[in-house]
Amino acid sequence: MARPTKQGLDYFPLDVGLFEDIKIRRLKKGCGNQAISILIAIFCIAYRDEGYYVEINSDVTFLIAETFGVSEDAVEKIVEKAIQVGIFDSGKFNTYKILTSRGIQERYFAAASRKTAVLVHRDFVCDGVNVCNNAVYVDNNPINVFNNPQSKVKESKGKESKGEKRAPEERQKKRGEYGNVLLSDVEIQKLKEKGVDVDRLIERLDLYIGQSGKRYKSHYMTILNWDKRDEEQAAPKAKGYGGVKKPVGAHVLSDTRMSAEEKAEWAQKKLEASKTASLRGE
Repeated sequence: MARPTKQGLDYFPLDVGLFEDIKIRRLKKGCGNQAISILIAIFCIAYRDEGYYVEINSDVTFLIAETFGVSEDAVEKIVEKAIQVGIFDSGKFNTYKILTSRGIQERYFAAASRKTAVLVHRDFVCDGVNVCNNAVYVDNNPINVFNNPQSKVKESKGKESKGEKRAPEERQKKRGEYGNVLLSDVEIQKLKEKGVDVDRLIERLDLYIGQSGKRYKSHYMTILNWDKRDEEQAAPKAKGYGGVKKPVGAHVLSDTRMSAEEKAEWAQKKLEASKTASLRGE
């Protein structure tokens, strides 16, 4: 199964003019050199976990204090000073107890624009920050936005009102062991009518998507393309059957499209081809 998209970043940019920033110099003057290391540690936690903010609490304070061998009071004083000089947004801290800033958020959303999706608390976003287009807004409540039956009902009603309601057999469903393949009943029936080994190719596509994370516009067309490619790759092997062209889907062990007479005829042709090859010493 594909991994969930990571919310945070693996690395983040650090301005080369960091130590010339007046806010940083005031923090350093008020709390000493260790304040810079602790500030960067807070940046790391923010970008690594939530991406655009860090919730400051006793656990975070303890971990930072233990890392640098200072007291938790010292960490709290540095945080207070950083808020005072404007490194962190005082309004967001006072309201939500989070450490963030416009700069942190602008850098994060610029980097996160390449992700599939990122979760964003609308109230946590600083004024003037442009959130990336792949943002999924969430409310500060226990309802999971990805599993909210109310939102699904509204979405369904919205589609029906636009005339997009589909018959049950035309709706795409998750297929395969891991549910990575989307096909409707109608599409599956069409594939079977074309002689495609549907179950095998669904399993193959399901595993491939789960392993690689690759996305396809149409799983129906992908399976058709894969089946055609398999046929083309198997074509050179037709010489081993006495030059008789392989029927579509002959690589499938159970070809339900062939009647008993056709299967018998096909077996006879293979037997005759084998005898001919033996006489030629091939």
